[in-house]
Amino acid sequence: MNLQKIYHDSDGNKCNILEIIKKEPEWAANIIQHYEAANQDLRKKLMDIISKIVNIGHNNDCLFCGFKDREAKEARMGYE
Repeated sequence: MNLQKIYHDSDGNKCNILEIIKKEPEWAANIIQHYEAANQDLRKKLMDIISKIVNIGHNNDCLFCGFKDREAKEARMGYE
């Protein structure tokens, strides 16, 4: 935990992270919930990307696919 970083409370007073959490618990709760939601969204996006990479060449839902016939898919993926 970085106690050197300076924050400003709602009155403009300088404080560290522990002081601002004590003075402004609602702010701390909002920040925690915001980052939890952002983290969950990033995890979902990452899993989607990983799924598409893993499925390259296996179905029409892969990252580089979208062609119905095998030759077009292979040409797109460089398997000529």
